[in-house]
Amino acid sequence: MDFSLLNSGLSILVGFFIGITIGMTGIGGGALVMPALIYILKIPPVPAVGTSLAYAILTRIGGLIEHLRLKTIRKRTGLYFILGSAPAVLLSSQLLNQLSRKIDPAALNPILQVSIGIVLLITCGALIFETYFLEKLTGKSSNEHYIPRDKFPLKRKIGGICSGIIVGSIVGATSIGGGVLLIPLLIIFFNLSASNTVGTSMMISVVLAVLGGSVYLLNGNVIILTVILMTIGSLPGVSLGSRIAVRLPEKVLKFFIIAIIGFAAVSLFFGLKR
Repeated sequence: MDFSLLNSGLSILVGFFIGITIGMTGIGGGALVMPALIYILKIPPVPAVGTSLAYAILTRIGGLIEHLRLKTIRKRTGLYFILGSAPAVLLSSQLLNQLSRKIDPAALNPILQVSIGIVLLITCGALIFETYFLEKLTGKSSNEHYIPRDKFPLKRKIGGICSGIIVGSIVGATSIGGGVLLIPLLIIFFNLSASNTVGTSMMISVVLAVLGGSVYLLNGNVIILTVILMTIGSLPGVSLGSRIAVRLPEKVLKFFIIAIIGFAAVSLFFGLKR
C-alpha cells in the first residue's frame, strides 16, 4: 500500500515536471516520458512505450483542437505523412508487442533500451540542428514558405509517405519522434512556416499516438492509472511552464530541453549495467 501511494505520488510529480517542459518549449513527449517511466516509475520498456503513447494523446488533444481552430494545419501534407506513418506505427507496435510475449524480458528490455537511447541521441541532434544551425543553413525568409496550390505536387506526396514510414516505425517502437523528429522534417524538406509546422506535426502526432496506443492497450501494455495520474500532474505543470516561457529566451529553453534529453539518453545506456 505504501509503495502504491509512493508510486502514485511519483506519477503525478513526473507529469508535473514533464508538463513544465511542454509548457516551456512545446517539446517533452516520449523523449522525456520514456526515461522517467523506466527509471523513476520502474515500468518495463514495452509497457512504458504504450503508457507514453496513451499519455501523448491526452496531452496533445487540446493543442490539436486549438490548431484546428486557428487553421494552422496543412492537411494535405499531414494526410500523406499519415498514409505512410499509420501502417508503419501499427506494424512496429504490433511487432514489439508480439516480441514481448515470445522473447524473455531479460533479453528484450536491454535491446529496447538501446534502441530508445539511440532515438534520443538522434532527437538531441535534430534539436541542436533546428535550434542552432537550421536558419543559418537554409536562410529562408518568411515569404519563402510553402503556399498550397490547387494541385498537390507528386514530390510532396512521395516525400510525405516515405518520411511517414520512417517516423511511424520509430514512434510505434519507442513512442519517440512524433514531435521532435517531425518538426525538422516539416521545416527542412516541406518548407512549412513555424505555425504550420507545429499545427501539422500536432495532427500527425495525435493520429500516431491513437493508433500506436490502441495496439499497446489491446495487448495489455498500457498502465491506465499512470496515464491518468501523470495527466493530472501535467495540467498545472503546463500552466507554470507557459508562464516561465514568456520570461526566458527560446534558445535558453531549447538548451534546457536538449540537456535533459541528452542526459536521459546517456542514462539509458549506463542503466544497462545495473
